[in-house]
Amino acid sequence: MRRLKHLPVEDWPEADRDALAKAYLPGDIFDETNGPGAHHSEGWRRMIRTSYRRWLGFLKEHYPADLLRGPAERITPERVRTFVEQLSTEVRSTTAAMSIANLYGAARLIAPDADWRWLASLRARLASRARSQNRFERLVPPWHTFDLGLKLMEKANRLPRNVHKEQDLQYRDGLILVFVSLWNIRRRSLEALTVSRHVEFTHGGVNLLLFPQDTKSKRDESFPVPEPILPYLMHYLKIVRPRLVGRNTHALGFIPRWPSEPRSPLRYRPRASQSRIRQSYGPARFPSRCRDFPRHRGARQDRPHPRHAAAHFAGGERKALQSRPDC
Repeated sequence: MRRLKHLPVEDWPEADRDALAKAYLPGDIFDETNGPGAHHSEGWRRMIRTSYRRWLGFLKEHYPADLLRGPAERITPERVRTFVEQLSTEVRSTTAAMSIANLYGAARLIAPDADWRWLASLRARLASRARSQNRFERLVPPWHTFDLGLKLMEKANRLPRNVHKEQDLQYRDGLILVFVSLWNIRRRSLEALTVSRHVEFTHGGVNLLLFPQDTKSKRDESFPVPEPILPYLMHYLKIVRPRLVGRNTHALGFIPRWPSEPRSPLRYRPRASQSRIRQSYGPARFPSRCRDFPRHRGARQDRPHPRHAAAHFAGGERKALQSRPDC
């Protein structure tokens, strides 16, 4: 039986759920009725919740009696030391450091007046010792994933149709790869796209729009679809996507999920940017954010920057780019 590492929120002690809920109360800043975490973004809250689930899962497995104590009373140097020792055997040092940093954040939310300096000191020590893994040799450059996306779409058009819609799913995945290769977009932003609101048709082509609520920076963004990609996009919008959506007229997502898929193709283990990449490149890892690619240690200065990938592909420089020995 698979070991449960993260305790589900519904299985938390009531005191823990109430403590975090109280910490996020909006209240009124003028009369100080707002919680200490009222200003936290949803992304930050999700990180705190995930690490705290790991902490409670650890306690339930090794110290179940501690769950009868108050949330702040459980966070002691002895328990946290054992927690760090177990994390060190299961995850990398960077993940362990992040888990303790988020536990420190949760502790400050639960008991903001308590003295957590010892936990802050531990967080700093773990962060100073953490070393990121050099994954440069395992990354697949975006100009390679761009070509893979095109090949997937072209091959999908030649596949016979079946009830499992494998042809349409492969075309959808190929289009995802093309977009994440050309556009510096986060997966959550891509998942937020809808056909009715985010696709703008102009005389010159098509623009994909992002609004402040769709981006981490809370700013408007737009992506003019390069002309060579327009036929693929229009085929997807007119033929492939309607077949995936079917009768679900409410499914306005630009990238819809096929009912047999357990979760969105853009979340957690995204079908397009993981399975398709591994099928073609083995254990290679595709950078989820193209801007991260040149930052990895060992990146060559003469590599074209992924931010300008669209200009390379749309400007007719693909052959020159593909002929380079390092691409």
